Amino acid sequence: MKFFDFADKGKSSPKKKYPSVGIIFWIVFALVLLILFLVNRNTIFSVLKNTGFFTKVVGNEPEFIIHHEVTDAEKQPLAELEITAEAAAEVSPRIEVTAITSRQDQAEKNQSAEKPAETAKTETTEVQKPAEPPKTESAAKTEAEKPAAQEPQKQEAKVQAPQMDQHLFFIQISEDGAVLRKESVRSIDKTIAPLTAAIKALLAGPSQSETDKGYISLIPAGTRLLGASVSNGVATINFSEEFRFNRYGVEGYYGQLMQVVYTACAFSNIESVQFLVADEKVDFLGEAGVYVGAPLSKGSFR
Repeated sequence: MKFFDFADKGKSSPKKKYPSVGIIFWIVFALVLLILFLVNRNTIFSVLKNTGFFTKVVGNEPEFIIHHEVTDAEKQPLAELEITAEAAAEVSPRIEVTAITSRQDQAEKNQSAEKPAETAKTETTEVQKPAEPPKTESAAKTEAEKPAAQEPQKQEAKVQAPQMDQHLFFIQISEDGAVLRKESVRSIDKTIAPLTAAIKALLAGPSQSETDKGYISLIPAGTRLLGASVSNGVATINFSEEFRFNRYGVEGYYGQLMQVVYTACAFSNIESVQFLVADEKVDFLGEAGVYVGAPLSKGSFR
């Protein structure tokens, strides 16, 4: 081994080449990502298939997604993360309306630009077109008897949107006056905010077929959804001031809370619900003093 001293100053020594630390870091990082992908590959494929990611982005799904089998546990939809009701309800319609308006404006401009040329062409054609001889009775009869199948028909292609099951919970009063919980499953189009869609459908009340079965809702009339988000298994749902008072007393409060909790917990990533009223966390509802200061789960109603 050669030690450095002042006698060696000025002499050139060969530089030792060491692997770059940055290259080693990126290789290790790539290996970690590859391992994580291999471990969670089925889950990633299931999420891509359930959400219809490739259908929405590129219009169709690749073969490995189509042939991937989704387990029953993975078929349950996930509620939205940190998204408000206003954002879910307004973003998509605004984009669609803007796109339609832009296409209509462009079409009108094209029509106005081409109209003079088309008018001139029509006038020229009318001048140069020779007069047609009068049709005989046999010729008119022949044209009238032409089958309708010869006329061109336009067929509009209908694309079926991806569907999802929406679980809603209502109330049924038995003959002896007991309050019974009833589940209803509806098939709806997939959306980026399934929790918001489910709560809004719950606030709208039972459908005609559900009403025929005796289903009712104990959620106070006029209640509106102000926002909904999910974090760490807890759904925070914000209702308007009408949610605070129930005319049916204690049973009515427990019924309305149970409807919301069971509907929200139907999603696989929600375990409990934290209630807000008019953007504020409250400890009790109404004069009955029903406690809502902490998140409520399905077990809160057993």
